[in-house]
Amino acid sequence: MGEGAHWPVVFVDNFNRSTLGAGWSPYTGRPGSDPRTWWDPSMVWLSHGALVLAGAPSKSHANLWRTGAVSRWRTPQTYGRWEIRFRAPASRVLSYHFLLWPQSENWPPEIDIAEGYSRARTNSSAFIHWRDDDGRRQQRGFRVEGDFTQWTTVAVEWTPDAVRFFRNGVEYGAVTGQAVPHEPMFLALQTETRLARELPSGATPTQFVWVDWVRVRAYPG
Repeated sequence: MGEGAHWPVVFVDNFNRSTLGAGWSPYTGRPGSDPRTWWDPSMVWLSHGALVLAGAPSKSHANLWRTGAVSRWRTPQTYGRWEIRFRAPASRVLSYHFLLWPQSENWPPEIDIAEGYSRARTNSSAFIHWRDDDGRRQQRGFRVEGDFTQWTTVAVEWTPDAVRFFRNGVEYGAVTGQAVPHEPMFLALQTETRLARELPSGATPTQFVWVDWVRVRAYPG
C-alpha cells in the first residue's frame, strides 16, 4: 500500500455532480505525442458519478479522432501521492495516459502513473522520464497485469528519495536516484488514439474511459 496511504489528503473528487468544476481544465488542441488526436472539451463530461473521457472520429477531418483530456495545472505540488480509480472498456483505438507534468513545461521530467496500450485492457504501464547528469534523456518503465475493464485503483507515491507505482495497493515498480524529480508537477488525465494502426471512421461507436474518483495526498516531510 505504501507509506503515503496515510499522508494528509489535500484534494479529493468523486465527480458526484453534473459539471466538471473549477478544479479541472479541459484540453483543446493536438498533442505532440499523437498527431491523429484532437483534444476536444466536448469529449469530457460527468455521468453517474464518474468523469468520462471519450473518443470518436472527427466529422470534419479524415484520419483524426476527437478525444477528451483534463488537467489540474493550477494546483501543482512537489512530492505526494496521487490515486485514480478508473476502468477502461476494451478498445482498438483509445489509449489512456494519467500523468504528472512539470509546471515549468520543460520536459522532462514526467511521471506516467498509468498508460493503457493493451487493446484488451489486460495490462497497464508506468514510466518515468528524466535527464541524467550529462543532460541525456532517460526513461524507465514498468508493466502490471490485470483486468483494467474493471474498476482499478492506480497510484504513484513520490518522495525526495523515490517514485513508487501501485495497482490496487500493491507496489509493482520503483525508481530512486537521478530519476526522481524535485520540482512542482500537476496531474493530467488524457486519452489519445495510440492503439490504432489505422483509425476507423464512419459509424464507429464513441469509446470511453471512466474515472470514478481522484485523490491527492501531500508529502509530510
